[in-house]
Amino acid sequence: MDKKNNREIMSTMWDTQKNKELLNLEFSDITTKDTKNLPYWNCLYEGRSCTFRKTPKQVYSAIYHGFTICNVCNELPFEKSIMFKSSYRVNKYWDLKKNAEINVFPQYTPPYSNDEIYVYCEEDEWQGKQRCADLIDHIPCPFCNKKSATSDHNLQKSFPEIAKSLHPNFDPNLILPFSKKVYPWWCADCNDYYQKSVSCRTSQNQGCPNHIIYSLTEKLLCAVFNKIIGGFANSILESIRWKSNGNPVEIDMYHDTLLIAIEYDGKHHDTEKRLLSDQEKNNMLVNRKEIKTLIRIREDGLPSLKYDDNNQHYIICGKHEYTYKFLVPAIQEAIYILIHKYNFIIKEYSDEELYSFIYTFLPELSRSDYLSDSTKRKTIENYVPGLLRHISEEYKNLSYGSSKLIKITCPREECRSEDVRTVKKFVKSQGKCKKCLHFVKDIYTKDSPLERWHPQNNRLMS
Repeated sequence: MDKKNNREIMSTMWDTQKNKELLNLEFSDITTKDTKNLPYWNCLYEGRSCTFRKTPKQVYSAIYHGFTICNVCNELPFEKSIMFKSSYRVNKYWDLKKNAEINVFPQYTPPYSNDEIYVYCEEDEWQGKQRCADLIDHIPCPFCNKKSATSDHNLQKSFPEIAKSLHPNFDPNLILPFSKKVYPWWCADCNDYYQKSVSCRTSQNQGCPNHIIYSLTEKLLCAVFNKIIGGFANSILESIRWKSNGNPVEIDMYHDTLLIAIEYDGKHHDTEKRLLSDQEKNNMLVNRKEIKTLIRIREDGLPSLKYDDNNQHYIICGKHEYTYKFLVPAIQEAIYILIHKYNFIIKEYSDEELYSFIYTFLPELSRSDYLSDSTKRKTIENYVPGLLRHISEEYKNLSYGSSKLIKITCPREECRSEDVRTVKKFVKSQGKCKKCLHFVKDIYTKDSPLERWHPQNNRLMS
């Protein structure tokens, strides 16, 4: 069938009255490749004269390939329709009125069709548009699928204490309790707001970065091991440094007398970057006099690492849940390793006793104003004293990982240019001045000399 005959068939199907009145469209205004307009057509199949809407290209393609043109006359068996496949969701979310206007009916529509349909939820007074196929596997209403806050599922309802610290410009009743969106939160100690995602505040109990540096799970593990053995703390080993940036290695829990290092890896260690970092740390801690044994506790499902058979051990920990009972089997296995492989004299505890420790420590460690000794050591003054010349006295006690904006002044008398940066970016740049390109040679040493990197010659300049 040639193109001329196909276009003549299209002209006989053209609904002149509706297209003129509703769309102000004439048949001469369209082409067979038109995909933008959605005119009205009259079906000629067995003289039924149904009215339907499709683009000119869809109609032309159907005529050319010999397919059924009208979706009402498709004669789809009911057993192969979306109404048969998912009657519950069709009855609840299918907008019969709007879809009927475009001649789309659930009893004639294949369940995995890519055609867009109108959906609505009478219960939550929501309406939208989506692919028909998505209705099979997904609940379209964001209130029903918990992707939008409701009166019974919001930050204010689930975590009222945390909601109090939210910036007043935001309504906690409209925020999901475990949203990944970042909001400003008030810190009474800093007398300022800090940025943190809702999920970090609610599921991980994280607070102001100036006061809480490591996770609640690590703090619980450290508290329990101190109850059982004693002497554990978050530590920085100055003698072991990363090859990439020269920073000293940090150990989550370290016993400086027994030389035991314990690392905890939560779900955020599933990225490729963290995987490489964790493996590099394992390699760096092999055959070191500072480490007699390394025990790495990793959440179930994380990629596996390589360990040295002589002094490194790994424990698969259960996934996070809010009672923290998942830590008990991991602690038991760590105790077993220390007793049976290293002959440490440690009292054995039942699962009930270990959980009683967690239950006791949890309320205290969950407080956002909790300050550990390791946190106090991580200020700019104590951790990166080489950068003190760049900032005023008021900033020296901020955490080196803070996201707070601070004013920076180049210490060179010839420059003295000023800039505003977050503490985290300031430390990462080694105090590099954007104007004169001078930076601190060793940020961990006070009064360390300034150096300058020549961008063209790719070398240091005096």
